[in-house]
Amino acid sequence: MKKIVNVFICFMIIALVAACSNQTSNTKGSSSDQNASADNNSSNASQESKEWSPEGSLEFISSYSPGGGHDTMLRAMVKVMNGEGIIENPITVVNKPGGSGAVGMAYSASKKGEENYIMTVTSSFLTTPLQGNIQYSYKDFTPIARLGLDPYVVLVNAKSGIKNFEDLKTFIETKDPTFGGTSVGSGEHMLAIQMNKALGTEVEYVPFEGDGEVVTALLGGHIDVMANNIGSAIEYVNNGDMIPVAVSSSERLEQLPDVPTFKELGYDIEWMLYRGIYGPPEMPEEAVKWFESKLKELSENPQWEAEYLDKYMVESGYQGADEFESYLTEMNVMYEKNLKELGVIQ
Repeated sequence: MKKIVNVFICFMIIALVAACSNQTSNTKGSSSDQNASADNNSSNASQESKEWSPEGSLEFISSYSPGGGHDTMLRAMVKVMNGEGIIENPITVVNKPGGSGAVGMAYSASKKGEENYIMTVTSSFLTTPLQGNIQYSYKDFTPIARLGLDPYVVLVNAKSGIKNFEDLKTFIETKDPTFGGTSVGSGEHMLAIQMNKALGTEVEYVPFEGDGEVVTALLGGHIDVMANNIGSAIEYVNNGDMIPVAVSSSERLEQLPDVPTFKELGYDIEWMLYRGIYGPPEMPEEAVKWFESKLKELSENPQWEAEYLDKYMVESGYQGADEFESYLTEMNVMYEKNLKELGVIQ
């Protein structure tokens, strides 16, 4: 009997040890599963917190020829963004001139839904569609940011004998002068209209495909006067080939302290060209936010001020995507009104 009891006790001990071993094994398994789950959660959180960015090279689209205001801004953007580490992706500036911006807009539209393309926009972004020269309008594209406001300078050829605005006024009143700018309905054209109204004259407006062409035409004596953003012509002013006679800003430009504003001359004219960035139609939201944040960072970088704003006399005027879209909606109404008054559109 005693042997039976001892056997029973041994059996119970073995069973108890086995049970404890299983429990320990289960506990270890549970702990391992929990650690694996924690690792997965940590990985997911890290993935979610990582900033989205486009892969590969980026393309910055200019709707006008090299050397003009569009091209100049984009190349300054590339220099600062890559140089300051704002964007690490390789960037290529692509020029698509023609049709007063229509070719560039059509090219950008062909990138519908893509995330590696942006284009610079100014007045023709509104006026070209208003004139029916393209099937798209600004509403079809994706707003990203406005980067600045560019005042106009009225310039004459230094060989013309015109030294100031009064001389130009006399010339306009006694001759049949031509006024050059980029495209019909452009900002320069709007300024020419305002000058005609203020002076009671009818200066003929001659459109070109880009700032560079306007400069060449003035220097070659093919037009008598031009309105342009000083950045496109500053070298010709500095070397004496052109004479600036008036500026369209509210105050004199620091770089041209001797050149009066239209208001100083007695004319109620103040006209600025916006310079901004849009993306293709249906650009992914994450791409819009990424570019918007990068352009905001650019606008606050001292090198941007030195390489573009100060160098080309552009006033800082950053706006984010929503604000810029609202701004363009208001501008579109104004341009449409001016084009109707011109008889360019019905």
